[in-house]
Amino acid sequence: MLGALVQGLEASNRLYTGGPFDWLTPFSIVCGFAMIIGYALLGSTWLIIKTEHTLQVWARKVSGWMLSALVVAMIVVTAFMYFSDINALEGWFGFPGLLYLAPMPIIVLLLFFLMRKDLGGEREYRPFLLTVALFLMGYIGVCFAMFPYIVPYQMTIYEAAAADTSLSFMLVGAVIMLPIILSYTAFAYYTFKGKTGHEHMY
Repeated sequence: MLGALVQGLEASNRLYTGGPFDWLTPFSIVCGFAMIIGYALLGSTWLIIKTEHTLQVWARKVSGWMLSALVVAMIVVTAFMYFSDINALEGWFGFPGLLYLAPMPIIVLLLFFLMRKDLGGEREYRPFLLTVALFLMGYIGVCFAMFPYIVPYQMTIYEAAAADTSLSFMLVGAVIMLPIILSYTAFAYYTFKGKTGHEHMY
């Protein structure tokens, strides 16, 4: 779905006019595989934090494979966008987007080499945080490519925004519910703190 959004949707008069499988394109499939690889890396680096001994060694090895695969996937997706007729590239190679995005390849390379070093060492938390940073770089690129559209290349965030009264009502709900969500999420992480090994627990 992310690939379909970046590629653009067929819409007319604020209604979707494409077919049921218009989202299924070679580019969206490539993006789907890239996301699977990214989340596998996220999961394996999380296992480094939560495991020890034999299981942690395995998680580090899998993380190394997934890191290499993710870098290849990011290059393939970017090349696919470059050689395809995708409007998102205007946000990347036009001004001022190009100025903002120019440091990103260097940052991604730095994150990659830092992660490679950490996976071969004893750090446990930083590989996960670096993976989150890699995801952040990817999503910043997507946001720059699509801004200011909320429905890609059809409707901007300004055109889609609700009335001020509706947004104010939603803000009140968010102020009430956000602390509750953060609280039970923090409680869940606290409950399942600590590490596990490779031994059977049941």
